[in-house]
Amino acid sequence: MMDKMLDLLKNYFKNRTLAFYFSLAVAFLTLITGIIYAAIILPLDYRASIFPVIMLIIGALLVPIFALFRMTRIGLGCMSLLTFFAFVLYLMSIYEYPIEQAMGVSDVWEIKGIVSIIVIAVLMFIFFVASNVLAYIKQEKLVLEGE
Repeated sequence: MMDKMLDLLKNYFKNRTLAFYFSLAVAFLTLITGIIYAAIILPLDYRASIFPVIMLIIGALLVPIFALFRMTRIGLGCMSLLTFFAFVLYLMSIYEYPIEQAMGVSDVWEIKGIVSIIVIAVLMFIFFVASNVLAYIKQEKLVLEGE
């Protein structure tokens, strides 16, 4: 049983390009962003939606799952779509919070969580673009028959 697991792990990383490792890193960072969103943004306002969190986590988990079956590019495409929809839903659900809070403060930076709101939005957009670009890059090395 343990030998099968080691073989599976060894084959998982066999004949992969550098883009594959970047893809796993982007998926991991997207997962972390979803968790941070759930921890910081959801308690800020009752209008903040849980759906972007779900989409980010599912999209991030699809990449290594599809990579198990040597279909990393499909997983990245799914992650790209889900991250984009999470970004749009995030903007639709959170945009009213800073506007309402700005009425009671003299400086925008005094709004509770404004830096987090901006950072999460920027990270979602970066991961959307990164997963979209990585989906078009070859994820596996060319293996010749004699090797």
